Parts: sequence; structure tokens; C-alpha cells
Amino acid sequence: MGRLETKRKPHDGDGFAVVAPKFFDEMGAAETVRGPYRDIAKWLRDTPAELIAAKRREADALYRRHGITFGAYGAAAGHETTIPFDLIPRVIANDEWK
Repeated sequence: MGRLETKRKPHDGDGFAVVAPKFFDEMGAAETVRGPYRDIAKWLRDTPAELIAAKRREADALYRRHGITFGAYGAAAGHETTIPFDLIPRVIANDEWK
């Protein structure tokens, strides 16, 4: 299955930048992507970071328009934040689902 990897996130310019220590990578290592994630991995490789960031902002705006927000403890009065949402789906293969 996956392995522990250094967490990466989209970065302006050169692709990806390291932002956190270890996490479990369900997609698998870059050189050995699990079958169910192959199309998603290809999309991530082929899609500019700017477009992914724009889609993230689009999802955030949609949540705000529809009131899918909550007030975080300690946040400024009246400040609402959107519910965390991952643009990259979690894929469950048929044999794992059963």
C-alpha cells in the first residue's frame, strides 16, 4: 500500500514544496502509484499548480455562498471559515471496499 512520505503541497513556480514532516501517502510513492490512483496521479502531474489553487478557491467560494461554514474557537467575532475539503478524492478500490 502507501508509505510514509514527506508532505508536499502545490507551490508557485517550481511545482511542489516540502511543508511538513511525515504522513501516510495512500496514493503510494511517486514511482509506484497504486492502480486506483493512476488517473489522479497523472492529472496532478499534468495540471499546473495555479489551476489546482484556482479550483481550491472555487470550492471555498461555493462553500461560502451556500453557507457551509463554521466559527472557529478563538477566531475574530463574526469570522467564519469553510469546512476543510480535499480536492483530491480518496479512492477505495473495489477489493478494499468488500
